Amino acid sequence: VAALPAYWVLRQFLPAPSSLEDWLVFYGSRVLSVTLVVVLAVAVFVQRVLRRVPASPFLSFWLFALLFATPFQVYARSFFSHAFVAALLFLSFTLATHDRGWMSAAAAGFLAAAAVATEYPVVLIALCLWIAVALRGPAARLAAFVAGAAVPALALAWYHARYFGGVFRFPPAASEDYSSLAGRGIVGVSWPSPRAVAGLFLDPAHGLLYFSPFMILWPIVAVIALRRLRRDPSLLVPALGPLLLLIAISGYAPPHWRGGWCLGPRYLIGGFLLVFWLFALSSPNGGEGRRKVALVAGVVYGACLLAISGSTYWMIPYEAWNP
Repeated sequence: VAALPAYWVLRQFLPAPSSLEDWLVFYGSRVLSVTLVVVLAVAVFVQRVLRRVPASPFLSFWLFALLFATPFQVYARSFFSHAFVAALLFLSFTLATHDRGWMSAAAAGFLAAAAVATEYPVVLIALCLWIAVALRGPAARLAAFVAGAAVPALALAWYHARYFGGVFRFPPAASEDYSSLAGRGIVGVSWPSPRAVAGLFLDPAHGLLYFSPFMILWPIVAVIALRRLRRDPSLLVPALGPLLLLIAISGYAPPHWRGGWCLGPRYLIGGFLLVFWLFALSSPNGGEGRRKVALVAGVVYGACLLAISGSTYWMIPYEAWNP
């Protein structure tokens, strides 16, 4: 749906594609939708970090890590929703927490709801955004956020009612592979599993640390950020939102939980720009601080490599992920 305007423009100059092999129109549609929104979000990310931490010594490092040492860039140049959703959420976060007008609040609500309509699990991050707007006030701004979110929400409700028989009838319930799963818990999400949380990081089939060993720092930095909420209430969203997403994903056990196509780590990508926002803001400026960060990062990285190299013998059986 997000690519339809770009597709319409390109069709003014290109013939109708006869198959998926007619790649040019689809390539252009992806560049002018997914990639365009991601590039905009990354540009805003850099601008905002430099405004908050003008002499951030690790900004280049974290930006390089995000783009080339995580799956984020792969999905930013693919016709998939994951990096697109991350970009929508970060832009929503920026409008909700760094601008005061009601128009920015309405735009933030629209972007957050559009992200949820694209990938349902990020509703937890959208809830954190709603709380952040409510805490900042005034009530008119919260009303604007809700009004902006209502447009994608109503469209999604119509879609569910029209094609799946009810507003709260979710698409996975109509899937042959996922119908039994969708009956568990709340739309397939049941109690989180410590084994699943560990697996999201360390499992040899789909662990995030195979892509990005330094991601083990994520929960540590998030907890540290939560302790700074009194000084900066906006940290509620990037610190708590992705952690809640991690916990929710650990309670979701789809039948294809393995390899690069697994439905675990790739749905965490929706929170990656917020996670790296914390990384960039948490970098100390002093020389002593740099040495401490370098030491901690080196120790953690070494521990991750040891854990990953040993995890070949610590395989979580595939059956353990299926009820």
